[in-house]
Amino acid sequence: MKSPTTDASVRPSELWWHNLRRFGGWGARRSRIWWYRWRSTLSVHGSPHLNQPLHAVGHGRVTFTGCVTLGNERKPDQACRTYIEARGRQAFVGIGHNTLIDNSCAVIAHEASVLIGSHVRIGRGVHIFDTRHTLNLSLPGQPGALAVQHQPVVVEDDVVIGAHARICGGVTIRRGARIASHSVVISDVPEHAVFAGRPARLVSYVRPLSWYPYPLARPAFRHRWA
Repeated sequence: MKSPTTDASVRPSELWWHNLRRFGGWGARRSRIWWYRWRSTLSVHGSPHLNQPLHAVGHGRVTFTGCVTLGNERKPDQACRTYIEARGRQAFVGIGHNTLIDNSCAVIAHEASVLIGSHVRIGRGVHIFDTRHTLNLSLPGQPGALAVQHQPVVVEDDVVIGAHARICGGVTIRRGARIASHSVVISDVPEHAVFAGRPARLVSYVRPLSWYPYPLARPAFRHRWA
């Protein structure tokens, strides 16, 4: 069996240009990682695996526990970065072990905290922030009509959040929950629940992983149940 690199149909010049493009993409990605590392002002504890740049700003603290992956190397978008902000001195962002955060995500803690557990999967373009805005309709047009509150956000273990979802302040997403893409979560999510919509509401439940037989022999066991 012939090796792909020794096939007569592959010209040496084409192989050279292919390797050059791969090296150029790797070099550009690494240079952007170092550039945003130089621009970051936030105290970072831990060493996440960076497939895309991490831009961390603020006066608070962020902690990565264990193996945390930021970015997806299979989608090398040169405009992507992971933005983490702990604005106040009391603000804190914590991310647990074996958590994957896809490209172009933002985690913002103004005065409270954002805690993300272990084995969490967060899709592309997700925004998580501890801010909640409350509109007082009895005071139209007055400065006090819009109240801003900062409440902690908790995302427990084994949670999956779809792309471009928004998680607002004061929300707790329990273990094993699923958040659909483009959802806006403004209330607590129970364990193993599926939430979708704007605002997000309960759609169904999923089976806990402990209920699955090992190994998974039939695809029917992967279907959700109401």
